[in-house]
Amino acid sequence: MAVLVANPRVAWYVRAWQYRDPEANYPSDTWFALHRFGAAAAIVLCLFVWSGTWESTPNEEEPGSAAASKDDIPATETVPLTSTVADAGWISWYTVLEENGEVWISASVIGCVNGGLAPLDVWATEEEESVSLRVEVTRGSDYCEDDGKDPAWDEPEEYTALVDLDAPLGDRTVVDTSGDEITRSS
Repeated sequence: MAVLVANPRVAWYVRAWQYRDPEANYPSDTWFALHRFGAAAAIVLCLFVWSGTWESTPNEEEPGSAAASKDDIPATETVPLTSTVADAGWISWYTVLEENGEVWISASVIGCVNGGLAPLDVWATEEEESVSLRVEVTRGSDYCEDDGKDPAWDEPEEYTALVDLDAPLGDRTVVDTSGDEITRSS
């Protein structure tokens, strides 16, 4: 394209073979000027698009570059929770309702979840002496409200879910997937 800007007659010489009498069809000065302008515009457009692909990414070694922004948050991710405090959240406690024996689990979740609509998935593995709970939460930027503010990605929210057991809990202990006992709330 730079050749067309410098010498637009090259475009004519490339096309001239198509005519029976190329001299009779020789283009005007306006045709050459338009080709020169078009080639220059194409070069500017290419440079503009090329410069847009050079986005600077923060260096992980630079101080202050670890701050999370909405762009750093995955669209959705399913994260397992345990009773150990972690970046995604943790299992806070469980309780047993006296009136019907239902077991409820509570978890503190960091990040945006599915509008608070049952964000916790709970599976129970029952044994004679214990009940092991696998708790997962699906969170991500797809669930953050688009109100122009940064999402609450560092303050935990408390969510509860019913644990479906085949038999009453009784004296069995409740543990997470790593075998750590979960605190019982009264």
